Amino acid sequence: MFGLSTIRLAIYAAMAAGAIAVLAFLYTNIKDKGAQDAIDTVRTENAKAGNAGENARIERRTCVGGGLRWDFVTGRCQRNP
Repeated sequence: MFGLSTIRLAIYAAMAAGAIAVLAFLYTNIKDKGAQDAIDTVRTENAKAGNAGENARIERRTCVGGGLRWDFVTGRCQRNP
């Protein structure tokens, strides 16, 4: 009923389906890795920006708390004129 060519065709079809499945798996993993790398980059940049803002706030607060004047143009603490 089934000849050798039918069995061979079924084997080739199964191999092709397996190859397609492997390629699809690799594609989704690479795509997800790239997306995760982009998310990590944004999170790192956001953390750096937040830390820099907090450090600037603390520096200004320390300056004013010490009785000095903060110059917003230069971004430095100065003595009162």
